[in-house]
Amino acid sequence: MLNESTPEILIAGIDVGGTKTLLILSDLTGKVLSKRKIATSPDADPDVFFQRLIGEIEAMAKETGQGSEAIAGMGFGFPGVVDEETGVLTNAPAFPWVRANVKESIRKFFKGPLYLDNDVNVAAMGEKWRGAAAGAQHFLMVTVGTGIGGALVLNDELYKGSAHSAGELGYFVIEAPAPESAATQAKPEIRFGHFEQTASGTAIGQRARQFFTARERKSPILDLVQGDISRIDAKHVLQAAAQGDEVAWSILEEPVTHMAIGIANAISILNPALVVIGGGVAEAGNVYLDAVRSKVRGFTPIEATIVPAKLGNEAGAIGAVAGAVKRLKTSILGRNQG
Repeated sequence: MLNESTPEILIAGIDVGGTKTLLILSDLTGKVLSKRKIATSPDADPDVFFQRLIGEIEAMAKETGQGSEAIAGMGFGFPGVVDEETGVLTNAPAFPWVRANVKESIRKFFKGPLYLDNDVNVAAMGEKWRGAAAGAQHFLMVTVGTGIGGALVLNDELYKGSAHSAGELGYFVIEAPAPESAATQAKPEIRFGHFEQTASGTAIGQRARQFFTARERKSPILDLVQGDISRIDAKHVLQAAAQGDEVAWSILEEPVTHMAIGIANAISILNPALVVIGGGVAEAGNVYLDAVRSKVRGFTPIEATIVPAKLGNEAGAIGAVAGAVKRLKTSILGRNQG
């Protein structure tokens, strides 16, 4: 009989990032028993890459005092679009693979219940299971960092859309691009969407560097980087804004306004009760979220509570565990009914 107090069961959650991968082992309740962060370093051969990851998980299982045989399920989050049925990974520019079948590769080294999904989807599942969205049946997850990602939970279920691409908020168009760039924006090889180019952490940093390159102004931002403009990124702008720096707020005005427009549009279309904002920019503190909340109220009369994510960089791995636990329980139920 499987229950949450079963001591010999381990579940693995793997959040595969573009540069770093977080691996955790937990029990059936989501209690983290072991975690490890390693360089992603994707090999040209997916089989080699997943053999290394699963080898790390098996080593972690031994360190807990159990063996690899205790690993009853695995969940993976990827920075790309995953078709869970076929196992094919697409739109994953961080990897040197073209339409790699990641499920086939993983199955060579692990035969148990398996959950595969997009990285923001698994982060949303983590926040729903053990974080800021616990108990929420309708919510939007937005991650703001290098890019912008999204995930939708509607009627208590993750909504993926017809091609497993729902929630790709980075491709929102907030305003019409300039005529000379319209054709460029439409090219399929463009990796970052219009929304990401104006409202992400990358965009904030780029906007700040351009600001100080074009003019001489005193600001705590420059103090934070010892005068080296090339080092400025979003966190420096947000730190200065928290100190009330007018220059920082002038840099943030457009990115924050665009973020508020995007969230307001999503609220108006989807009517979620909750919007959970995570990622490096949101983790900078209340200054960013307060500004976004204030502007959202001016763009839509439809109410939604906007809150910061609680699980930080563990959300994806914990969400991968949640998906794997669900697959394990479904598998056991199917065997019992059979």
